Amino acid sequence: MVTMKTHLREETTAELEQIRSIYPFESHFKTLSHPMDMGAREQEATVHYVDEGEGEPIVFVHGNPTWSFYFRKVILKLKDHHRCVALDHIGCGLSEKDPSFRYDLKSRGIFLERFLDELGIKKCHLVVHDWGGSIGMAFATRNPERVASVTVTNTAAFPSKWISWRIQMCRLPVVGRWINYHLNGFLKAAMVMTTRAPLPKLVKQGYRLPYRKLEERESIDQFVKDIPMSKSHPTYKELERIGEQLSKFKDHQVMILWGLRDFCFAKLFFDEWKMRFPDSKAIAFDDADHFLFEEKADECGDLILTHLKKNPV
Repeated sequence: MVTMKTHLREETTAELEQIRSIYPFESHFKTLSHPMDMGAREQEATVHYVDEGEGEPIVFVHGNPTWSFYFRKVILKLKDHHRCVALDHIGCGLSEKDPSFRYDLKSRGIFLERFLDELGIKKCHLVVHDWGGSIGMAFATRNPERVASVTVTNTAAFPSKWISWRIQMCRLPVVGRWINYHLNGFLKAAMVMTTRAPLPKLVKQGYRLPYRKLEERESIDQFVKDIPMSKSHPTYKELERIGEQLSKFKDHQVMILWGLRDFCFAKLFFDEWKMRFPDSKAIAFDDADHFLFEEKADECGDLILTHLKKNPV
């Protein structure tokens, strides 16, 4: 079920078929030039993405340590009304993984723009989660005319002095590398700390599928290390730019959906979004966690549909 020859291992393809009952989408692949190291160098890489439905396009941008699989329930809800596109960041999901690749926020934002250019998407709605908020808004703030609306969910796109001690531990020299890369601890923690009720076995299999082997986890570790907690961090300037330019979007274009039980993007991030967009539609679920779309897909899908109708492409 692919549109071209891919880099996927036979065992990955076989396991992918095992989760098709809950991730029933055709796999698409494109090979594009990808910037790395703040755009200082480039290398070709193959990106995997989902492209379902027709109509005004919605682009879903995931975070760490997830992939397009995270959006599956909402895509199923929306694909009869919109074209739903969800890419796997390079190094994540079913996209190409190479331990030598070095990515950062600025590079990923540039690649998102190239990816949308390649697909011929001139204007779209954005739905972002976790790191997808910063990546999506890196593209959006550089191209506000190409974004009709933004739905932000448990994410940030501005600097913050606060970080969960659990995430901070995964950033420690040597120790963090062992947790994220060697032990796959960042993903294992996500499987038990991001929803109120335990995830079903098949859903856990879906999240683990792209990150089973050691060399497949490099991007997870890079994402954690790319969190800029000081102005001296290489990514701080780009995140600061994004935060300053969020004002390019009007309140009616932004909807904020939040799981309040999130240990990572705590309520203070929700409050920051509301402060920046005081007249936006903001809904918090006090019985949902970081993986909001695992727990509130139907409710969020309905809210997104209404939001998009008010902000047509």
